[in-house]
Amino acid sequence: MYDSPTEQVAAVLTRFAAAWKRLDGSAIAGCFQDDGPATVIGTDPGEYTVGMDAYRAGWAAGGYPVAARTFDWEEPPVIRIAGTGAWAHGVIVYDLTLASGDVSQGRMWITTALERSALDSGGSWQLAHLHASYA
Repeated sequence: MYDSPTEQVAAVLTRFAAAWKRLDGSAIAGCFQDDGPATVIGTDPGEYTVGMDAYRAGWAAGGYPVAARTFDWEEPPVIRIAGTGAWAHGVIVYDLTLASGDVSQGRMWITTALERSALDSGGSWQLAHLHASYA
C-alpha cells in the first residue's frame, strides 16, 4: 500500500508505462477514468481520443505498435498534488516496432492530469488526461 498521494500517483504512472511496455491496451485503459471523458493525445496526427471506449477500439483495430523493447520513465516523473487533482510530467524513453515493421526510438514528453475518485473504496487515482509529444 502506498502512503502518500504522491506515491499513489507515481504508482499509476509506473503501471501505465509497464502496461505500454507489455502493449497491453486493456491495462493501459485501466489506468484512466472510465466514467469521464478521459483524453489521450498522442504524437501523430489523428491521435486524439476522448473516452476509454474509443481508446480500446483503437487497440482492437491494431493501430498501435506490435513490439516494445523499451518504454520507461527516464527519471521519476515530477508530480504535484492539489486536493483530489494531480498533474505530472516526465520523459518516456521508447523503442517500439510499428505494424509497418518500422522501428521508432526516442524520447517523449508526457504530461498528465489525474483525479482521485471518492466513489470507489480506495479513493484511487486515475488518469483523466495524457498528452505525449516528441522530446
